[in-house]
Amino acid sequence: MKVQFSIIKLFVITLFLFLLVSCGAPPILIKPAANKVKKITLVSVTANRGVRNLKGQSKMEALTSVFSMVRSKTKGKDKEKKKDEIFDFGGNNLVNFAAETFNYEFAQIKGWQLVPSDDILGTDAYQKFRRNMKKFADSLLGEGGASKALSVLMDAGSISADGMPAAPYDGRAGDEKQMLTELAQDLGVDAVVVLEVDMAYAASTAIGGTGTAAGAVGIGMVVVNKFGDYVINTPNMRGQKDFTGYRVRSDNTVAMVAGNIIYSSKADAVFKDSISKGMDVIKTKINGELNPK
Repeated sequence: MKVQFSIIKLFVITLFLFLLVSCGAPPILIKPAANKVKKITLVSVTANRGVRNLKGQSKMEALTSVFSMVRSKTKGKDKEKKKDEIFDFGGNNLVNFAAETFNYEFAQIKGWQLVPSDDILGTDAYQKFRRNMKKFADSLLGEGGASKALSVLMDAGSISADGMPAAPYDGRAGDEKQMLTELAQDLGVDAVVVLEVDMAYAASTAIGGTGTAAGAVGIGMVVVNKFGDYVINTPNMRGQKDFTGYRVRSDNTVAMVAGNIIYSSKADAVFKDSISKGMDVIKTKINGELNPK
């Protein structure tokens, strides 16, 4: 009888904690702006070019780490290939996967019609947006001068999905928000989506930085409607050192040496798992808020 009571008590406590966490979680949709949205499309996906250790390193430590890895792995006939793989961590393979995953997951949101990114990339409106973003990026570099260039170098730059502008923006500044508002109007959709993907990993089992690590990709999202209102404006995940916000740990792990991981098919799979899980969490949350039971 005591055992049965203990089980019931444990179940009640667990249910209470679950409800407490669920009710306490802040909504992702900003209303009433979200109520005006029916048709959306993804217009930009940007990620950091080199993955980072979630534990955190200074920019100079991260830069030194990248260069030391390049030196240690650029011997032999495949020197340039290996250098590119290490520095770019698979080129834009992962950021392309993020774009594909978004288009798959968000097509399942009830109440929103997703216009696939491939349908808008070749339009005159989108090409105008790309030109404007390039001018905006160039103006930032002009204003920042040498210090801005050094910062970009230390961050190992950014990389974007195929056909999308690689520009240092996240949709939050005034000029950028206005460009997104105009793009939504020109494309004939209710809102446009910008994804910020923070490619990071977190130690799973490690001693002195050597062991295994899991993918810990963070996904930030900005959605602006055609009236210039935010529909979604999640925290920027870049630089964060914990699992707050939309950052999900992968199930599997990959080898980590001295706090670093090398790009491989296994590492690729670990990061894709983290991306998929994070996108599913966001989709599920939006679905729940748009279609409450």
